[in-house]
Formats: sequence, structure tokens, C-alpha cells
Amino acid sequence: MKWNNNEMSLILRDDNIVYLRVKEGVKVLTVEAAEECVIKLQEAMELNGTPKVLLFLVPTMYVSKNVMRCYTDIESKEVATALICESLSAWLMGNIALTIGQRFMDSNPETSAPMKAFKKEDKAILWSLEQLKGR
Repeated sequence: MKWNNNEMSLILRDDNIVYLRVKEGVKVLTVEAAEECVIKLQEAMELNGTPKVLLFLVPTMYVSKNVMRCYTDIESKEVATALICESLSAWLMGNIALTIGQRFMDSNPETSAPMKAFKKEDKAILWSLEQLKGR
């Protein structure tokens, strides 16, 4: 499954990793595009009935609280979430997302899944595959 809107790109890989990233050249993320992306993200997570891991490439730009809330307020069925943070600003944004996600999980324990930030994509993929083993 591949899907794009004017801001985001989503790919469901053969290994059941759902790869989500901001498209190149995008300067600002909007709530409208995030809400559209969340619908496709939920469809990808439910496709073929197999467990999946969300792998999100954290953008190097500022992401508003309202846009971040779109992604943290959903109830999807991922086994885990890996955040790839390739720059210092992405690392900071990723850790903010982890904090917000943890608050949401604390209030909704049935939706809790491990979340971890990585600086290298290959390490994030290895961790993601480990999370899928035995599921």
C-alpha cells in the first residue's frame, strides 16, 4: 500500500512496517492534511489483519501542537512506534512526541505500545522487526 497527499507519504512495506514521512519540500504541516493522513494510517494498520510497526521519520521542521495531537489522539493497533530523528531538531521534536505519546498511553493503557527514538534508520528498522517477532 502506498499513499501520498500534499504533505505526507505513507508506505506499507512487505515486512509489516508502516513507513510515514513528510514529503520533501514541505515547509508547514496542516491539521487538515494530518487528519487525512491519520485515516490512511489507520487503514494501513488494519490491512490484512497482521500486526504492524509504525516507523516515522521525524521532520526537521517545527510541528504545531495541533498537528501532533492528530497523530497522538488516534487509536491504532500498532505493535510499536519507532521515530527516526536524523538531526538535532528532529531529535528534540521526536522526544516531544514521545512525551506526548506517553501521556496519552498513561491515560489509555489498552492502546499502549512501545515507542523509541533512533538516530539511524537501520537501527529503527531492526528494532521494529524485533517488535514484530512472535506476534
